[in-house]
Amino acid sequence: MSECIFCKIILGEIKSPKVFEDDNVSCIFRFESTDTRTYFGDSKKHFENIFDIPSTILSNVTSIAKKVSLAQKK
Repeated sequence: MSECIFCKIILGEIKSPKVFEDDNVSCIFRFESTDTRTYFGDSKKHFENIFDIPSTILSNVTSIAKKVSLAQKK
């Protein structure tokens, strides 16, 4: 989708620090304050909404997001 901000980030059209990337998932750094860090994991394939994402892809995205969060927590 040409207007999707997440697709633009994944394609590198909008710069955002990547903390993890493989062939299917990109996890980017989104926000940092004195006590909070936020990461966003997303499929590299565009889906209109969560209802359209195949369960296998959604499971992969959430699994990687959890691993990144746990690594940051340490």
